[in-house]
Amino acid sequence: MPLSPGDKLGPYENVSAIGAGGMGEVYEAHDRALHENVAIKLIRRDVADQPDAATRFRREIALARQVTHRSVCRVFDFFPGSPASGGDSVDFLTMELLQGETLAEMLEREAPITLERARPILAQLTSALDAAHAAGVLHRDLKGSNVFLTTEGGELRVVITDFGLARSAAGGD
Repeated sequence: MPLSPGDKLGPYENVSAIGAGGMGEVYEAHDRALHENVAIKLIRRDVADQPDAATRFRREIALARQVTHRSVCRVFDFFPGSPASGGDSVDFLTMELLQGETLAEMLEREAPITLERARPILAQLTSALDAAHAAGVLHRDLKGSNVFLTTEGGELRVVITDFGLARSAAGGD
């Protein structure tokens, strides 16, 4: 169910579409209660109709929450069956809103990049993956489109997103 600007989804109001992936669509939304913007990820309708979709979505959230690191996108909450504009109900999660571009977009525009440009990106990526592995989480879908580049306080921040294919290193999920 694509959202239009102004559509309501639980306590959120859609601002704009950000992108889409294998499991869902991502939007910038305004939290009407806290007066700040977040990213929301909706399960795509074709995926939502699959019997284990909600379970996979919950696992993505649970595994992402296990990793606390500035280079891992913060996931806030899961809203199953939430009412949306138009009377539909959808499952969605809320997460940190990132401004910038993906590593894939940057490489398409700038490749090849120098070692000096690559070094801070790789250092933050390996640090985030080390934190994930220490928490027993395997991302399993690390690629340029799942790595976000943003700037905070004039400094580059590299952020791993989309734990949709992640697994616990201990197994059982």
